[in-house]
Amino acid sequence: MISIHVILYIVMMVMIYIFAYIDYKKKRVIWSYPAISFIVPCYNDGESIRDTIESIYSSCKHLTIDVIVVDDKSTDNSLQVIHDLQKEYSFLLIENEHNMGKVQTLNNNMKHLQSDIYFVIDADVVINTNAIHDVLARFSADKKIGWVSCPYIPRNYGFRWWMQAIEYNMLTIIQWSYNIFSAISLRWGCLAVRKDAFNQVGQFSVHTITEDMDLAFKLNKHWRKVQQSFVSIHTVVPDTFKTWYKQKIRRNSWWTQTFLTYVSIWIKNPLHVAVLFLFNIFMFISAYQFFQTVTGIYSLRDILSFKIFMNIVSILYGDTILRNMISKSWFMLLSLPYVIPLIKRYQDRYKILLLFPFSLIYIPLYTIVWLIGAIVGIKRYRELKPWVRAW
Repeated sequence: MISIHVILYIVMMVMIYIFAYIDYKKKRVIWSYPAISFIVPCYNDGESIRDTIESIYSSCKHLTIDVIVVDDKSTDNSLQVIHDLQKEYSFLLIENEHNMGKVQTLNNNMKHLQSDIYFVIDADVVINTNAIHDVLARFSADKKIGWVSCPYIPRNYGFRWWMQAIEYNMLTIIQWSYNIFSAISLRWGCLAVRKDAFNQVGQFSVHTITEDMDLAFKLNKHWRKVQQSFVSIHTVVPDTFKTWYKQKIRRNSWWTQTFLTYVSIWIKNPLHVAVLFLFNIFMFISAYQFFQTVTGIYSLRDILSFKIFMNIVSILYGDTILRNMISKSWFMLLSLPYVIPLIKRYQDRYKILLLFPFSLIYIPLYTIVWLIGAIVGIKRYRELKPWVRAW
C-alpha cells in the first residue's frame, strides 16, 4: 500500500510540472534588444575568469554591452589573467584596495553600469546566447519582472558532480513552477536585474548570509516579480566534501535566515507553502528511513538494546542490509525526474543507475547537512547586525 506522503509527493510533482509547462509555453517576443551591462566580481578566480569573460563577449556579439570586472583583492593570479584579457576585450577593471566581500563590491560598483538591465556574472560561470535571449525575453514580456536568474549545470565532470547536477535539477524544476506567480529565491551565477528595481529595494543587504535570496524577497515585498530562466548556464561546483559541506551550510543558513525574516512574504503565496511543506516532508522521511535501515533502530527499545552496534557489525560482515536499503527506498523512483535530464544521448543511459546513490546516500546526507545549516542560520539570525558583513 502506498503511503500518504508518497501520494502527496506525487501530487506535488504533477502540480509543479503543470505550472512549469504553463510558463514554458508562454509566447515571449523581443521587439528590440536593449543595451545591457555586465559586472563580474572576482576573488581568486584566476583559473576560471578567462572562460567567463570570453563567454560574455561570444554570447553578445550582436548586442550593445558594457562590462566591468572588479577584483576584490585577489591573492592568486587573477589580476594577471584580467590584465591579459584587457588586451583582447574592452572592459573596465576596478581594483579594490582591500577585500570587501562580494556584496559591498557589487553595491559600490554597480553605479558605474550604463544600461537599464544589469547582469551579475560569477567569475567561474560560462554563459551562452540562449540564456541571454531568454532572460531578455522575460523582461520584455512583463515590466513587473525585476530579476531573472539562470539554473546551473556543473562544469566539473565525474561522480560527485553528477550528484550535485541531480540536486540542481531538483531545485530547478521547483523554481520553474514558481514563475507562474513569482519566485522567492534566486540563483547566483547569472543574474539579471532591472536598474529601477535594484534601486527601489535598496541594493543588496550587507548583513545577510546570502544576498541573492534576500534580494528576491525584497523584490516580492515591493511587488516586483522574480523568475528563473529555462536555459542553464555552466558553473564550477565544489569538488571536495569540505567545500561541498561549507557551501551547503551557508546556503541552508540563508534559507533559514531569509524565511524567518520574510515570513509575511512567502506565507501569502499558497504555491510556495504547499511545495515547501511537501518537499520537506519528502526530504525528512527519506533521511529518517535511511537512518532506520542502516542502524536498525525503530524504537526506544532498539536504542536500549544497542541494536545500532549490532547492525554496524552486520555491515562489516556483509549482511543483507544493502538489499534492505534498496527494497525499502520507495523514494528512489520519486527522484527519477531529476536524473532523466542527465540522459541526453542513448550512450548516457547508464546514468539511470545514479538513482541509487542519489536516493540512498546523497539525499539523506543533504538533509542532515540541511538541519545543521538551519541551526547555524537560526543562531546567526539572532546575532547578525544590519550594518555588519555577514559572511
